Amino acid sequence: MFYCASKNSHRKIVHRLNCHHIRQIHTRGLYLFMSLEEALLQGYHPCADCLTEEKAFDGDYRKVRDLLSLHSELRWKICHDHLQITTNASGWKILPCKHIYRLFHRNDNGISEIGAEMPGYHDQKVHYRDICQYFSYILEHDAYRKAHPTKPTKKKGSDGYRKQEKKLKAWKKHRKATDVMKTIDRLSRVRAAHNA
Repeated sequence: MFYCASKNSHRKIVHRLNCHHIRQIHTRGLYLFMSLEEALLQGYHPCADCLTEEKAFDGDYRKVRDLLSLHSELRWKICHDHLQITTNASGWKILPCKHIYRLFHRNDNGISEIGAEMPGYHDQKVHYRDICQYFSYILEHDAYRKAHPTKPTKKKGSDGYRKQEKKLKAWKKHRKATDVMKTIDRLSRVRAAHNA
């Protein structure tokens, strides 16, 4: 999806292509962005009319940009009403909720939790007012998981242990396949954007 902004505007507002504000701007006076993230990284702000959900994060985009420039392992994407964060180890979603944000962590055990508030994710039950604290939490969480990998808890040699080992092996295989598919998908999107 493309987004656009006026070259002559000092307010630096980015809009969807179907926004009524765009009709007032001549086509030669438009900047075109491949993604909303691209516009936000250049200091633009979401339009209050056509990007109302995305506007909820508006005050924090600058903090997010500064923080992401320091941590290359953090990748982000704005998805309608939430912020999608991906690291080398896990996936996260941050939802604005009144005066705070809510943090959801991807279920790495393959449970989709259909019908849950955020299918495929579970609530981390941490609440901060500053969005940068969530990024710090995510980085600390990943560092802890890297230092303390999940190990089987059943007694070695028991049926439960063998089942757990089998499940863990299947999960690792699934995770590898998922990572390969994500890499292929990312490369195909980059190629498509480059060819366009």
